[in-house]
Amino acid sequence: MARKRKYDIKGISKDGSIIDAFEKLQVNIGLSSVDKKLQVIQITSSVQDEGKTTVAVNLANSYAVKGAKVLLVDLDIRRPKVHRNFDKPNENGLVDFAAGKIKKEDLIVHTKNNIDIILTGSKTPYPVKLLESDLIKSLLDEARQKYDYIILDTPPVAVVVDPLIVSKLTDGVLFIVEADRTKRTSIKEAIHLLEKAQANIIGLVIKSVRDTADYKYKYKYKED
Repeated sequence: MARKRKYDIKGISKDGSIIDAFEKLQVNIGLSSVDKKLQVIQITSSVQDEGKTTVAVNLANSYAVKGAKVLLVDLDIRRPKVHRNFDKPNENGLVDFAAGKIKKEDLIVHTKNNIDIILTGSKTPYPVKLLESDLIKSLLDEARQKYDYIILDTPPVAVVVDPLIVSKLTDGVLFIVEADRTKRTSIKEAIHLLEKAQANIIGLVIKSVRDTADYKYKYKYKED
């Protein structure tokens, strides 16, 4: 019988094999850059529902349990999901801060997992303008001074231009692929777009579904 996933707060796995996989992912991220620490790490995929938010949340948690100070930022403004994983309402976020509705100190949400999160907040018809703004760059520059790692959950590359814009502000991009689901043409096209934007693709995270009834996941890291 397949072993079911266990979660502390919804998206954070307590399955030993998955925890080990993310610890290995940490090591591979560190080895992918010898001269410069990869501090701001972007998570994206080619299409929707490949598990990028799950990877972002569990990678953030993997760093946090090792004692690192971690900030997880939801930059998937069109389809935000980070708040669900931490059982938090999606309010007082980036959109609200940009509109002057809240102060900067109200942006940070503290969780019992020792991960700070920034949510998207209210909806906006102008997500690209927000991501291109000096506000996002300024927030990330400030976060670099306070956190060991900043994990950014961004939309799929083949869907919108948003992740290409964000990639210019990051140290490295992790590309999520769901095995046996995502078409190779979609993957190649998305990677080509990231390379054209001069993004630093540090590797692929392959998500393989072995038991569709139990949704059992395994993660492995594969360099380009």
